[in-house]
Amino acid sequence: MPGDPGLRAVWHRVHHDSEEALRPVLARLTGADPLAVRLAAAAANTAMRVAVEEWAAGEERPDGPHGPGALVVRGMRALTAGLPELNRCHK
Repeated sequence: MPGDPGLRAVWHRVHHDSEEALRPVLARLTGADPLAVRLAAAAANTAMRVAVEEWAAGEERPDGPHGPGALVVRGMRALTAGLPELNRCHK
């Protein structure tokens, strides 16, 4: 993907669309204010995008501690640490 501008554009568009789709779900689940929800959606999307890109660029197992799932969790924790209103979950 890094060397293909068309593929890179599609990759970023898919992530943008995913971020938009996450917003109402996060709003419903957290009850957080709109800014926190938007930031959380952006953080989740960024964590997923970066995790997959990092994993794909290396040679780690997909289910190991350096696989995309583990990297997403690390990224989400780091990117949402400043959003305490996300810690209260409304069901």
